[in-house]
Amino acid sequence: MAKYDQGGGCPCGLKKECDCSFSQSDKEIKVVFEPGAFDNFTGDQTELDELIAEIHRMVATGEIFDKSTAVDMEELMEEEPELYQKIVAFNEGRNVKKTLN
Repeated sequence: MAKYDQGGGCPCGLKKECDCSFSQSDKEIKVVFEPGAFDNFTGDQTELDELIAEIHRMVATGEIFDKSTAVDMEELMEEEPELYQKIVAFNEGRNVKKTLN
């Protein structure tokens, strides 16, 4: 079954053991939100600012990787094809390949 490993391994989310250029030990991870990432957010600006700050904090401490879970890409493709296509297109733009578990 094809999966992106979001379970605390490689910061790029593809491997349990990191050997890629996204290694936390190599450089600080930069968080960038795509335009429209929060279009469906229902809170006010203060709540959005707090959410973004929390995401940045969790990335900086590594907590985001400790709390992440694996995404079954085949299941995602069936249940949320639009999100699946966005993830695949984003990763193809970065020359990222999925692993098979």
